[in-house]
Amino acid sequence: MTDHDAYGFSVLFVCTGNVCRSPVAELVARRLLADKLGAEEAARFTVSGAGTNAALGEPMDPQSRAELADVGVDADEASDFRSHPVTAEAIEAADLILTADRNHRSTVVQLAPGALGKTFCLREFARLLSSLDLPDPPNDSRCSRSRVSGGSPRWSWSDPPGAARAGGGGRPARARSGSAS
Repeated sequence: MTDHDAYGFSVLFVCTGNVCRSPVAELVARRLLADKLGAEEAARFTVSGAGTNAALGEPMDPQSRAELADVGVDADEASDFRSHPVTAEAIEAADLILTADRNHRSTVVQLAPGALGKTFCLREFARLLSSLDLPDPPNDSRCSRSRVSGGSPRWSWSDPPGAARAGGGGRPARARSGSAS
């Protein structure tokens, strides 16, 4: 069993051709995970994309590729990207599916009806997240692993890791919700 099998979490981004929106979301998500979690923890995530009407092997749209450079995504990674059509197997394998719009969500659920509860339009998902008052996780990889695997965190509000070292318990600081665009 690999680390990904034990602790992994997969996200699938879906748009129409898998050459503009979903590849941008995929590559930006990978970059954000690496920046926020570090390479080791980010490796526990599988981030991919597919298109409801995609041809296999098409390169990313040049304008989308150029925009990625503005947010620090490696040019080689964007240049190496190739499109994939969405399949029932890819949908079933994903833990979370984020679609560009409602039509894509409908297509995903038609291909794999069991995916209904894990498939969201990206803006819908962003609104759901922004409405939550989520704590910042402690800087402890055990917490990250349990959250990624869907398990309960291995700490409690009254005794987070490091509380004894930091001289106190209580609740970790809460994140401020940002605006979704």
